[in-house]
Amino acid sequence: GGIATVSMGSSTGLRLAGIASVSEGDTIGMGLAGIANVSEGNMTGVHAAGLATVAEGNLEGIHFSGLATVAERDVTGLHVAGLATVAEGSITGISAAGIAVVGEKSITGLQVAGLATVTHGDLAGISISGLATVGEGSITGMHVAGLGVVSDGDVDGIGIAGASVADSSSEFWDLMPRGVTPDEQTGPRHRGIFVAGLRADAATVEGITVAGMINRSHDFDGIGISAHNSVSGMQRGVQVGLLNYAEDLRGVQIGLLNHVPSNPWFLRWLPIVNFRF
Repeated sequence: GGIATVSMGSSTGLRLAGIASVSEGDTIGMGLAGIANVSEGNMTGVHAAGLATVAEGNLEGIHFSGLATVAERDVTGLHVAGLATVAEGSITGISAAGIAVVGEKSITGLQVAGLATVTHGDLAGISISGLATVGEGSITGMHVAGLGVVSDGDVDGIGIAGASVADSSSEFWDLMPRGVTPDEQTGPRHRGIFVAGLRADAATVEGITVAGMINRSHDFDGIGISAHNSVSGMQRGVQVGLLNYAEDLRGVQIGLLNHVPSNPWFLRWLPIVNFRF
């Protein structure tokens, strides 16, 4: 159709439209539209649109959109959008968007976003975001963000952020040398390798953490490198920094000043090295 192709029911096959291809039922096959491909049911196959690809059901297959790819249910497959890929359900597969990849329920696979990758559920796989990667559930895999990797749940894998790798309850600019508060002691666990330009913050940490300013936790097991390492509970392993603090220690602190309140009084404050096994 020079302007549009319209189906009052389902549509199957090849559709070419100067402006829009619209189906009131399911859409299966291939579609090319100058502005939009729209389905009031599920959309399956290969579709390209100058502005948007929209499905009121599931979106499955390969889809290219100049602005947005949107589904009211799940998105599965390969999806490329100039601005955003959005699913009110889950996103599974490979998604690339100029601004954001957003999955309400969960995101699994490889995601690349100019600003943010966001989900209210679990995030698993690989994500690269210019600004932030945010998961309100657990985060698993490798995640790189220009500003922060943030989670309400556990983080397992590799997290690299220009500023912060932390749980969502942490105050971004809170760089004061203190331990995790009692309310934060049962919070998320970080397990793996984490690198942050400013701070890394979690209730429990297992692995290697490198932070430019603050590395803060309640229980720490592994290697921590930061200007200030602060553990309000038990530290097992090695801390390296300018100022190191651990309420209880089963390991080594290396730094300008090291503080372990549970040590005998003459070993609580030591320069260069402090240890307890």
